[in-house]
Amino acid sequence: MPKSRISVDKTQNDECLTIGITGALDLHLTDAFRQAYESQKQRFKHYSIDLQHCTRITSTGLGMLLIFKDFLELPADKITLCNCSNDIRHMLDVAGFSNLFIIE
Repeated sequence: MPKSRISVDKTQNDECLTIGITGALDLHLTDAFRQAYESQKQRFKHYSIDLQHCTRITSTGLGMLLIFKDFLELPADKITLCNCSNDIRHMLDVAGFSNLFIIE
């Protein structure tokens, strides 16, 4: 199983920040995930969490996403959870996250 890690990428025009999750979004990524968005020197128009390589999300991971949304103070249409596997999509739907984020 790959070690969990975070990647950060900005669009060329600096309008979108994408945070990629590899492995599990859980307690072990709390500090790295928070630093990925809090350390940015600017605010972006759109934020995206790329879950293509995310293997699972724990309840701590769900909480991290809620804290992320609260920190940004942006409406749901400005934050996307993308490239979700069927299992992760199901978990996000059950948790009611489709009301808080765009889920793709």
